[in-house]
Amino acid sequence: MPPKGNVGHVKPQSTHDQSHRKAEALLNAAERGSIPHLERLQLEWPADTSLAQRAMTILLGNLKAEAHHIPRLESQAPDKELQRSLDIALASLAGLNGALGPLDSGPEMQAKQIVATFHPYLEYYLAWLRFTLVKPHLAMPPQPISPGLQAATRLGTLMEVGMHMTEDPEILERIVDLSLLIFTADSQPVAIFTQEQYDTLVAPKLNPLGLCLRPNTPTREALYNKLNSWNTRSLKRLFEVFHREFLECSAGIPKNTPGVNCTTLSSYVFFTLSLSSRLPRFCKIMMKSGFPTLAVKAALDVRLAPARNLPRGPMSLEISTVLFNRQILLVDYSRRLVTQVLKAGILEIIVDDLLAPRDKGEVFDEWKFDEYVGHPLGALLCASYDRHIANALNTAIMSLSPTTTRNIALNDSARRIWGPFLHDFQLHQAALRQFSDDRIPICDSLLHHAVTKAGALQGTPKECSTCRTTVYCSIDCQREDWDTLHRYECTRRRVELIDRQLTGTSISHRTRVFNLLHLEAIMNRELRHRLGSGRHKGMVCIFDRTVHPMSVHCDAIENPALYKRLQFHDARSRAMLRQVAEDDSGILAVCVSASGRCGVATVARFTMGPSMALQLQGGFCRVSDVKE
Repeated sequence: MPPKGNVGHVKPQSTHDQSHRKAEALLNAAERGSIPHLERLQLEWPADTSLAQRAMTILLGNLKAEAHHIPRLESQAPDKELQRSLDIALASLAGLNGALGPLDSGPEMQAKQIVATFHPYLEYYLAWLRFTLVKPHLAMPPQPISPGLQAATRLGTLMEVGMHMTEDPEILERIVDLSLLIFTADSQPVAIFTQEQYDTLVAPKLNPLGLCLRPNTPTREALYNKLNSWNTRSLKRLFEVFHREFLECSAGIPKNTPGVNCTTLSSYVFFTLSLSSRLPRFCKIMMKSGFPTLAVKAALDVRLAPARNLPRGPMSLEISTVLFNRQILLVDYSRRLVTQVLKAGILEIIVDDLLAPRDKGEVFDEWKFDEYVGHPLGALLCASYDRHIANALNTAIMSLSPTTTRNIALNDSARRIWGPFLHDFQLHQAALRQFSDDRIPICDSLLHHAVTKAGALQGTPKECSTCRTTVYCSIDCQREDWDTLHRYECTRRRVELIDRQLTGTSISHRTRVFNLLHLEAIMNRELRHRLGSGRHKGMVCIFDRTVHPMSVHCDAIENPALYKRLQFHDARSRAMLRQVAEDDSGILAVCVSASGRCGVATVARFTMGPSMALQLQGGFCRVSDVKE
């Protein structure tokens, strides 16, 4: 019989020890450059922290060691040596997916360790990701998942845990360049996707670019600086990708369906407008394309879908607050944007929000406008000094259905906002009724009276051929104004006009006429009965349309503070002030309007007519840019 005791007994290995030995064997083979073992790390990533660290060092070290072959791989067909280098790099990229997979759900400390390990090798990792996009036929065999989608997932995962939070300008530039390349790669039109297919196969390509644009990230300014250095043709190509992807995304979304997830659609609008707010040339391209019109029409199609980035309301509200807010009004050509969104139907969405029930908060809480404007309807009123905006807003109001109008009348909170808005806008409507596109009833000579009387302005207006900012009814008036005033201001006004045209803040002669007619309507409604038939020598009436409701203030022309407040320092303004002061029946009126970066001061002289109506005798407009 064998002796008793533990002789010959072998203690079984624990599962942990077996896993550890297996992982070590896998890493040893990977370290020797075994392609299959490098790829296996994608699915068999070590659970042990020290082994995981070793695995990352092996894989990232391979990418660094083989990175010098990238230029040759991009310029020539790979020979045996290059193919071996490529195989190792691609297998290492695949293996690193094992480390990236648990980042989203893993502990924060683990993510920080991975980021710290990645940083010394980041430029090589990004270089190989870029290679997979530039040479997709070498990087992977044909498959349903595009190289752009894979690169977006890899880069986006690292950025989510803070890989882009660095001050290294070279790394920031590489991240920005790769994010742009990912978004624009594989961007050729394809068959229409369903919403689910689009969100799975295409939408993730936007993720790295979106992460670059997040507030308080160094990549945000790096992206703006990069795009500002691009030529206009490159910016146009970038916008075309946004435009095409927006159309493909919206095509797959079922219309007027409750509960649909439209996050991607909203993201395209948000990122397009974010770039437009900082890139004037990109903004100009966007405006010319009619993108704001498309965005509003798409928003109207998803009025039953819930907002994703607002505490309440539909997706149509979310998209509209991105398209129309105080920040976007500061961009160049913002008046064109407002006109487009009005024509496309944004007033319907504003009215929907006005009538929408809410459990808490104030009406229009989700819209971001300055306190003195108050809400989107007030912002539209302030912008209506532009006759195109006023005309589009008038058409939109007239297009509201009788049911909508009745619902506003029956809703106390809606009526309290809509009533004053409509009352104020009636002054613009009065000016629109008098306005005619086929003539410019204005003469800039201060000695020419009755500007609005068609019979007093015979023939074709004569425009100053040098500055193109003044018009006259006759050669005599032009000569008179040249001798007294325009000779000294012509060159300066030409320079100012060019600057205004470059930023979209200039106004035409017809818009000037519209503002004078609007001021005449204000005078006759607000002051006609207040003034009566008494003498009004030296009176100045000031209307502030930069706030809602409009404020009214009357002052004496002798008040020195008036000159400082209205900045009446130029010769033309002072000449009109003297003219009013010397006329027993003359009244000076000033209407200050502003929207976004463009301000317009309309200055006009009035007299009381026989029928107690205030009659326009002459006037001009001064345009200012708030950025100056």
